[in-house]
Amino acid sequence: SPTAGVAVIAGVIIMMLLVLRPGNTRAERDNTSSWQATDEARAIPPELIRLPEVRLVRWGLMAFGAIVLLALPHVLGTAESLKASATLVFTLVVLSLVVLTGWAGQVSLGQTGFMAVGAVVGARLTNEWGFDLALALPLAGIAGLVVALIIGVPALRMPGLYLSVTTLAFSAALASYLLNPLFANDAPGWVQALTFNWIPDGRVERLPLLGRISWDSPTSLYYVVLASVAVVFVAVRGVRYSRTGRVLIAMRENPEATQSYGVSATRAKLTAFGLSGFIAGWSGALFVHHQQAFEVGAYGPGLSLGVFTAAVVGGVGSLFGAFLGGLYWTGGFLFLEGSWRLVATGAGVLMILMTLPSGLAGGWQRLRDLALRAFADRKGILVPSLVADRADTEAGLAAAVSATAPDGEDSAAASGRSAGLAQTNGHAANGGRELEGGAEARTGSGSETANGTEAGGDTGGGADPSVEVSS
Repeated sequence: SPTAGVAVIAGVIIMMLLVLRPGNTRAERDNTSSWQATDEARAIPPELIRLPEVRLVRWGLMAFGAIVLLALPHVLGTAESLKASATLVFTLVVLSLVVLTGWAGQVSLGQTGFMAVGAVVGARLTNEWGFDLALALPLAGIAGLVVALIIGVPALRMPGLYLSVTTLAFSAALASYLLNPLFANDAPGWVQALTFNWIPDGRVERLPLLGRISWDSPTSLYYVVLASVAVVFVAVRGVRYSRTGRVLIAMRENPEATQSYGVSATRAKLTAFGLSGFIAGWSGALFVHHQQAFEVGAYGPGLSLGVFTAAVVGGVGSLFGAFLGGLYWTGGFLFLEGSWRLVATGAGVLMILMTLPSGLAGGWQRLRDLALRAFADRKGILVPSLVADRADTEAGLAAAVSATAPDGEDSAAASGRSAGLAQTNGHAANGGRELEGGAEARTGSGSETANGTEAGGDTGGGADPSVEVSS
């Protein structure tokens, strides 16, 4: 059958990666490819983050977002609440790609395969073995982690995009054979020996959480999913600012320099791949209880490509980008109808990436920086990360003018002349340029020479009116 053929091809690809040997020449090592075109989410500058106004706006926006998320199921209907909770689940899948692709620079096109593994394990843990959901979710995540490591070890031996090919083949093999009910229930003759009975069939019940809390209604289901998503996001944020997160970022940016500090490149990549598989497995267990059934078509390789698109659109290097990408892509498919769904597919994605190359999170950060820059200018606060460092340039101008000041001119007059030069050059408006010894500062009309005399607007002979400052 066609599905069996896909499974065979996927198995051949994985076996070939097991027997291939990595190249040892410099050309082969330099021909590697990883996802390095990611912009790190820049924090609020330290000069502004402790100001009362900035803190008030920051916490106000966070409180507003929390209120919207908490009030959403009371505003939406039953069907819309189920769609909203499904959208939140897929933000976790996008988050797993942020860890692997955005942090470690490794491209995976088979995240829904690890999601399917977590779904199978989670459904069997709760409905057949009586585990509570609070324990089934991390165990399903561990199952996804183990499978991710098994798939990642042969792929990470090879440079380039072998990992993306391997994960895509793995996802295709799962959907075509390993998790296909056709082979589990209706396999003919000799195929019976190759079938598996681990696929959950029937309804996946939502047993009471912690033995007491019922979450069978759409509203309670939404809150359970929201709490689970919040826990994972907070945990991943802690990993990002730990040594592990810093190592992954450094390995993505400069593997050779990072390895010179005694860091194992393979171990770091496997750490990212395992953490990514854990998050995908966790989300799979959550999703199968959301759907209350396991349908292998919901975890196909095509969906993996969509999840990768959501990560890029949201901002593959940002946790907030994972949330925005999941909302944009999944929410667009679930809430929009008809031709409006094109907004969440090729046309909409193309428009966003053409206008916002860093994704939705990059656009949000750009707007934030514009507001912070205006606030800093109004308060007279120098923020080097937002505007040009005016202090260094003005100090250089003052030193240059003082060095060329005529005898008897006091420091106040020299300071006034340097301030006038800074204003004339438009430095206070647009940052200007730093002057060093031997630099020229040009004015719009008239000039001051090095001996302090003033020249008229017409210099004669077509000479360029200028100020020459020599050290």
